[in-house]
Amino acid sequence: MPTTKFERLPEQKKKRIVDAVLNELLEESADKVNVSHIARRAAVSRGSIYAYFRGKEDMLLFSLRYTHMELLHRSMDILTQNNGDFWNMLTDSLELWIRECTKKRLCQPIYLPGGSGYTPGIIHTYPGKDWMQMYKNWMYDNCTNQEIKDLGRESFDVFQDLCQSFLLFYVQAYLTGTQDREDITDTFKQKLGRLKENMAGCC
Repeated sequence: MPTTKFERLPEQKKKRIVDAVLNELLEESADKVNVSHIARRAAVSRGSIYAYFRGKEDMLLFSLRYTHMELLHRSMDILTQNNGDFWNMLTDSLELWIRECTKKRLCQPIYLPGGSGYTPGIIHTYPGKDWMQMYKNWMYDNCTNQEIKDLGRESFDVFQDLCQSFLLFYVQAYLTGTQDREDITDTFKQKLGRLKENMAGCC
């Protein structure tokens, strides 16, 4: 985790540093990432980077984790924009994450297997048990689908894990060129439709 000095930075500066780290990681494998390059990209001194993180691995893992959390936060915003419709949120979230990848933003080191040269560390991008539980609770409290509410909070926790796995799978399918974007979106919607039908039939 970053140092207290980093935590005290304005959010905009934090994001600039994270973007610099992950843009470097898109171009170089983890063992070749250059701290001086990152500092120049972020418009900070090389010494500041070392003051913000406890080491290069800490810097890389935190930056990936930060990006994952940013995408999940945006999914929360999408749920609100969809008036609490969980199914529409998932479809729009897939579109968002694919769009971010298309723009060469920061998803690729997280979602592309081996694409960052840092696969062993990817598991550490998980935001953490407490943060994920907060996210899941917020999703349950703010969704308006009755079939979701009928699941109950604990079952919905498990169901969200399944939905996140679907999102991960289809983002990877897009990044690896296994399917084109239209096919991915259509297949994802079909699977969500079947899930919704099955849930409604069980209630």
